[in-house]
Amino acid sequence: MRNKRSPDYYQQIIHRILVQQYDRMNRQLDTVPIEGVDLDKDSRDSRTIKGVMAMEEEWIIDPKLRAQLSLIDLQPPTDLV
Repeated sequence: MRNKRSPDYYQQIIHRILVQQYDRMNRQLDTVPIEGVDLDKDSRDSRTIKGVMAMEEEWIIDPKLRAQLSLIDLQPPTDLV
């Protein structure tokens, strides 16, 4: 006989995995210069940003929601405009 788990059990696992994933993405982004990165160049920083964007795309399917929740702001800083 299989041991059936409650939906709460799986929600807790999913929550823990999401927290770990976002912690990992934040640690990666801490290595990127705050003044910005040229995403057209193949650099470690641009690969880091693109990697985080890919992880966000896997977890947040809706593009509009992903844009709202993204850890990455693709807009230029307001003090440079």
